[in-house]
Parts: sequence; C-alpha cells; structure tokens
Amino acid sequence: MPQARIVTIASAEGSLEGRLDSGARADGCAVLLCHPHPQYGGSMDDDVLGTVADALASRAAALLRFNFRGVGASTGEHDAGRGEVDDVEAAARYLHELDATRPLWLVGYSFGSWMAWSALRSLAPERVILIAPPVGPLDYVARPSLSARVDAIAGDADAFVDSEVLRTWARMAAPRIVLHEIEDADHFFAGRYRELAKVIAAL
Repeated sequence: MPQARIVTIASAEGSLEGRLDSGARADGCAVLLCHPHPQYGGSMDDDVLGTVADALASRAAALLRFNFRGVGASTGEHDAGRGEVDDVEAAARYLHELDATRPLWLVGYSFGSWMAWSALRSLAPERVILIAPPVGPLDYVARPSLSARVDAIAGDADAFVDSEVLRTWARMAAPRIVLHEIEDADHFFAGRYRELAKVIAAL
C-alpha cells in the first residue's frame, strides 16, 4: 500500500504507535483497524489485519492501524480491555482530526473486535467489521442505538469462536448484523487469506 508512515497518537497513557496508509480514494472513508490480543502476540503488524487493510484500500482515503497500550512503541500497560477501549477512541479522534468529513469504518480482529464493539459506547461509525469475534467468551453487549451496519466474519472451524452463539447473536440483531462464515477457516484464517479478502471486498 503506498505512502505508509509511522505516526504518534496522543492517548490517556501518553502515546500510541500507529501506521497510517493512504487509500486509493481521496473522497473515501477512514478505516480504523484494531489488532488481536496483546498478550498473545497481537500487534498492528498482524497479517490478517494487513489482508483486511489491502482489501479495503480501494474504498478508503486513509487506513490507520495502531498498537494498543504496552505494545511496540505504545506507552502504558495492558489493561484487560478497559483502557484499550480508550485507545480505540484516541485513534478514532486522530483520524477525525486529520479530516472530519471522512466517514469512519471501524474494524477489529479477535480481541480487537471486542474493543471495536466496546468503543461503540462513544463512536458512531458508518460501518463496523468484526473479524473472528469471540462472542460468548467475551461480552458483546447489545447496542440498541447502533445505526451502523455490522458485518461479522468468522471461519466455521474457529476453535475460539462458538459458532452457534455467534449465529444466534447475529440472528437476534438482524438485519443490523450480517454474518459471513468462511468454510474450513480457523481463527487465524490460515490458508484462507484469499477467501477473507474476497468477503471483505464484497461488503
């Protein structure tokens, strides 16, 4: 992706390290991508997030990935999902300050999807994309005021996502939440990046 640069985002804990990529459309959306669990090696350099960013680049003006507190050059320490929601909000403010006219697309993978969903307490994105959301093990509380379309994408061989719980969750919130299942894909989409990219590009 062209014109990538490392940026510093002001946060409650000091600063967050981010990677800002230019998309292909000057009038496109601003995409904010949230990485998987920091305590299991998650970072903004995650390959699944990279696949998603590439698939969305044609519709975006800017794409921002960032490291949660305590990861890479981001200051602070892991806060079990509490402070990390503040990190998502700080990154969203950074994008808004760059250009307030761009609609926000909020994307999260695994733990990052939980943080993206939790940040809807204050953010009002145009679109929400949840990749391998661990609905069931983590609390995806109802968002009755949510007006954005939500696309949830998961593999049907994901050992960390309860498929039945996820399907029920999506069905209860239909049509606001649309579920896309990728056959034989695990939590890491091993060998299924192409299929994941095709689903993302078709949203």
